Amino acid sequence: LINKNFDLSLFTGKVDSKLGSNIKKQMVFAGPGHNSVEWGDNLVIQLDNSKDGIRQTDFDQWPWLQNLIGTTNKKNIFVVMSKPIFGEGGFTDKLEANLLMDTLAGLSERGKNVFVFYEGENISVDITDGVRYISTGVYNCDISKNPQEIFKYIEFNINDKETTYQIKSLFE
Repeated sequence: LINKNFDLSLFTGKVDSKLGSNIKKQMVFAGPGHNSVEWGDNLVIQLDNSKDGIRQTDFDQWPWLQNLIGTTNKKNIFVVMSKPIFGEGGFTDKLEANLLMDTLAGLSERGKNVFVFYEGENISVDITDGVRYISTGVYNCDISKNPQEIFKYIEFNINDKETTYQIKSLFE
C-alpha cells in the first residue's frame, strides 16, 4: 500500500524490521534523535520526547526547533513524536508543554497548516489554536475486535490549494 500509493510514510511507534525493509518510499518515524525532512511545500519534523519532554530528552532540540520553524517557508508542518504533549504519558514539565503548544500555535497564526502526530491509545484528532493534534492509536492484539477496526492509517492529500486527511481502514 505504501509503496504503491504514497510518497512518504510517518510512524509514531516502532517499525517492525520486516515492514521497514519492504518500504521503498521515504519513512519518518518517532525514535531517538531529532531530524527534519522537506519535500515540496511540506516540512516534517521528528522530535524525541521519549523521556517525557523535549528538554529532558535532549535540550539541544529546542534551539534547533526554534531556528527551523523560524526560517521555514513551507506551507504544511508535520511534527512526529512518540508520546503526547499533554495527558497520560505526556510531558512531565507542563510549562514546556505549554511552550511547545504556543510555539506551534504561532506557526498556525502565520498561516501554516500544523499537524502533530503521536502514539496514543486510539486514533483521534483534537484541534487547539489551529493546530491538529493527532493520536495515531496503538496496535493491540485484541482478537475479539474486527481487523478493520484495529488496523487504520491516516491518509493526507496535499495539493496547491488545500491539505486534507482521512482516517481509513487498511482493508478498504
